[in-house]
Amino acid sequence: EGGCGIDLNQSVVLNSLAGPAGTVIDCGGRDRLFHIRGPMVNVTVRGFTIQHGQSIDGHGGGCIFIEGAAQVSFEDSLFTGCSSNNTGGAIQAVESTLELMKVTFADNHAASSGGAVAIINGSASVTDSSFVSCTAGWSGGAVHLLRSSTVEMSETRINFCFAGYGGGGVFVEEDSALRAAGRVSITNNSVFGVGGGIWATGQSVVEVSGSSEILANSAKNGGGVAVSSDSMLTAF
Repeated sequence: EGGCGIDLNQSVVLNSLAGPAGTVIDCGGRDRLFHIRGPMVNVTVRGFTIQHGQSIDGHGGGCIFIEGAAQVSFEDSLFTGCSSNNTGGAIQAVESTLELMKVTFADNHAASSGGAVAIINGSASVTDSSFVSCTAGWSGGAVHLLRSSTVEMSETRINFCFAGYGGGGVFVEEDSALRAAGRVSITNNSVFGVGGGIWATGQSVVEVSGSSEILANSAKNGGGVAVSSDSMLTAF
């Protein structure tokens, strides 16, 4: 344990030669690992397990908080046991760009929304990644998009996640867009309210294509997908 609570405001590339099984950073529930601040900051992290981070300052992002037009990439990594008392159990990105490649999120939690990841007025690409058993007290068991955010997903699985009210897998709101293309699987997620797999509201867009599937999700209303009258779902 140790080495957490780091403010990072310069570009850096961090590579682990031992991979996520051999390189574990455990924050012990005392703080998040990184607070990454832009602008003109590019951070790449490869081959780590990051676990037991906790947001303690009122911001989201139990393990990673990104803001200020930073560009951040995580590859071949695992986030587990991270917790936020706000949004983004593992990662919150505000007005920034996030790239996730071969990243697993397991057993992370947000008290409000985005059990694993919250994107606020930003963008993200998610490729060959997994969200498993992540939870949120209100919405977006795995992912929450808001304030004109966009997420592009491919080859990604969202399974067995839960939110207290809506969007057991993903919650999309406030003019945001989720584009799931190329074998995205959103299965076995649940909520007590609306949208067991996906909930979209507030002039938002959900596009599902390329042999993607939304199966075996459960909710009081809209077991697979719930879309408000001001939002749009396209499947092709």
